[in-house]
Amino acid sequence: IYTDNYRSARVTDTYILKGDGVEVWEPRFTYRGFRYAQVTGLPEAPTEQTLVARVAHTASPWIGEFECSSDLIGEIQQNVRWGQRSNMHSVPTDCPQRDERLGWMGDALIFVETGCWNMDWQRFLEKWMNDIEDSQSEAGAFTDVAPVLGGGPASPGWGDAGVVAPYTTWLYYADERILESHYDAMVAWVEFMRERAPDNLYEREGYGDWIAVEGSPKKPIGAAYYYFSTKLVAEIAEVLGREGDAAAYSALAREIRDAFNAAYYDEATGQYPGGTQASYVLPLYMGLVPDDQRGRVEQNLLDKIAEDDYHPTTGFLGTAYLLPVLSEMGAHDVAARMITQETYPSWGYMVRQGATTIWELWNSDTAGPGMNSRNHFALGSVGRWFYEGLAGIRPDPQAPGFEHFEVAPEPGGGLTWAEASYDSPRGEIHSRWEINGESFELTVTVPPNASATVIVPGEDPAGEVDGADGVFEVPAGTWTFTSTWGA
Repeated sequence: IYTDNYRSARVTDTYILKGDGVEVWEPRFTYRGFRYAQVTGLPEAPTEQTLVARVAHTASPWIGEFECSSDLIGEIQQNVRWGQRSNMHSVPTDCPQRDERLGWMGDALIFVETGCWNMDWQRFLEKWMNDIEDSQSEAGAFTDVAPVLGGGPASPGWGDAGVVAPYTTWLYYADERILESHYDAMVAWVEFMRERAPDNLYEREGYGDWIAVEGSPKKPIGAAYYYFSTKLVAEIAEVLGREGDAAAYSALAREIRDAFNAAYYDEATGQYPGGTQASYVLPLYMGLVPDDQRGRVEQNLLDKIAEDDYHPTTGFLGTAYLLPVLSEMGAHDVAARMITQETYPSWGYMVRQGATTIWELWNSDTAGPGMNSRNHFALGSVGRWFYEGLAGIRPDPQAPGFEHFEVAPEPGGGLTWAEASYDSPRGEIHSRWEINGESFELTVTVPPNASATVIVPGEDPAGEVDGADGVFEVPAGTWTFTSTWGA
């Protein structure tokens, strides 16, 4: 039993028995986050029926499953899922146990894709977006927490959930209503930042790359998220047919990008301020890096990861994008090496220390009780990469709701097989690959009224349809592909 990190939360129920026959009671106006429960005052030894724990959370259906040959990754995935279900109580909370349990925007911003892979989050996010807009200030500022009454302007990366959450909901579920309903609120947030961005640099300092092992300068993070939200608003305006807004915000995004690189990018070294993993990951993920400089920045990231002995040293913001960026730049082997680490700091370290949920801190086992949740889904944002990187299923912004998608698995980390299924709005998507000696086999299921681009790794890829250079375009159905592996 460990309750010091609950702070002022008593997490205690007291029941006085009537003393006449069997009595049954359960609390109905609260919930508890715990791993172990302690019962005192019983007149006799308890049985298995004396105390029953119920799992309580918003009832979003499970729609995604991921498995692979690594027991460690399997345990990490289960911890991610437990963290997700533990923190769904009308809003996406930061933790279910201590005296907080708030709808922290930054936590949800980085976890929203993982959440949508595991569960049908459409209605959950639609409800929460109403809370976010209800909490927005008259000046257009989103808040760090939603719902909240009278909160101040949000930290960069926290307030931007007000744009990222509806955009992601549209991408996964292809329902434009959430974009239309909250379009004015998203624009107001961008305009709030614009009014406070001299020379197109929004340099508000907030939480930064929260709980990072190696912190990154905060001003570039603010400027980066100003660009990211502006770029997404431009894309949303285009989806909604608001051509004037789409052109205007696209132009503004380009101006922000130029200002960002003029202020922060050192062309002589290919570095961004701080030289941390996150300082490279955020610009790479968001598209801030000049096209002709990406190779240098990517190499600097790889060098930094090697310097850190292939451990993640990122916080909330950097962790969400770290492995997806590595896979996108062709360094999937590096991403796989990082996910299979078992020493601090890593996801595997949490598992090896006995964790059954994701921790708030990389070192929650040794950190003090002040701000230390043992059940915090933020660093569980790695779950997105299991579906998109290892299984290779990736949504297409040009065809939301998986009308079209990509399947491009990239084996690594010593895995011999990986499998994911996802109940998309069009039906079940399935990807499974397996390596047997020098043979690689991939099976893909595409649901009705959908199509997919399948990219098969290995040498001499072949399939049931014609393709070129390992790329195959397939309609609905189940398809098998093979290649030579490691010859």
